[in-house]
Amino acid sequence: MLTKGTRKKITKYDWSNIVKRDKNPIQTWHRLRRQIDIAIEDLTLLAKKLPDDKQEEVFTKDKIEKLAYALFLNIGSQELEPHRTLLATVLLRAAVDQCTSQYRILQPYLDLSRPVTDNLHVALQNCLSITHQVYAESRKPLRSHKCPSCGKRIRI
Repeated sequence: MLTKGTRKKITKYDWSNIVKRDKNPIQTWHRLRRQIDIAIEDLTLLAKKLPDDKQEEVFTKDKIEKLAYALFLNIGSQELEPHRTLLATVLLRAAVDQCTSQYRILQPYLDLSRPVTDNLHVALQNCLSITHQVYAESRKPLRSHKCPSCGKRIRI
């Protein structure tokens, strides 16, 4: 997690002001980046290890919504944002997998559940297509990523 000093600095200033004021902004970025990586790993560990009742207390709808909208702050922007579009697709993929799994429990007969789950996967395919188009237009390479569930390299 962030140190008290780092949290105070980021709360008070935006990144461009921190860079202007800092004696060694590259070192500050590397330290911040390390703290962010640790925080994400810690949250991932908690998401994997906490029982459901404790996760409900920690990962609330309001907290996750706040994080999601902070990540996608520029919704409505007129510029292409490949990285944010990729993040949205990754989150949608996890959401579609979860909803599909839950719907199959509700509707165990595959013939009845297929039209609903197919619609979810069509939405995901549309998002994947948009992500590829945004990366192509921005001329940024779209790298493959490691699937968290199966460990295979996938191209999102």
